[in-house]
Amino acid sequence: MRILKSMENEILQAPQEIAISLWDQAQVFVEGLMRPWNAYQVGIAIGLFLAAHFLARLLGPYVHAWMRGREGWPKWRMRFLVMLHRRLRLILFVLLIWPTVWIMQSVTWPSRSYLLDMLASLALAWLLITILTRFIVNGFVRAIVRYVAWTWVTLGILGLTDEAQTLLDSIAVELGEMRLSLWMVLQAVGVIAVLMVAARFVS
Repeated sequence: MRILKSMENEILQAPQEIAISLWDQAQVFVEGLMRPWNAYQVGIAIGLFLAAHFLARLLGPYVHAWMRGREGWPKWRMRFLVMLHRRLRLILFVLLIWPTVWIMQSVTWPSRSYLLDMLASLALAWLLITILTRFIVNGFVRAIVRYVAWTWVTLGILGLTDEAQTLLDSIAVELGEMRLSLWMVLQAVGVIAVLMVAARFVS
């Protein structure tokens, strides 16, 4: 009985320790935003986002009018255009932030564009995931794959994948001799999603 209790305590303590570690890292990250150059990068990112927002409001009607003239196109192509039109602000933000990152990297220290580089990578990854998951026909599966992929890519760019993987693997159930963890379930969903996208793309 004592052995079982000690094992239960270890299982319960593992996720708590990982969560505390993630919280500490988040606090360090937020404190880092208060440094002058990091604050400048946050301001630049906000300015680029507002510029992308106003450009999307300005160009949106013209893009929509152009799309209306393509009514003879196949339905899948029109749906793809509609999806791009709805993500116009994100597309413009990606097109604006990457040149900004490249210019800053060429004229100043890399550390002074680190946050912008991270935001640019996140925005591009989110955009690509949105486009690629469009090939998944089932809306429910597409939403699950999209949110899981967004979360995992975000953790990867932030350098938190190891902690997240450990946390997900610690959440498990024992089915006889088989151990089924949340991490294994997510891996299975990811493989199925990749196969579905590949099959849809080939067809």
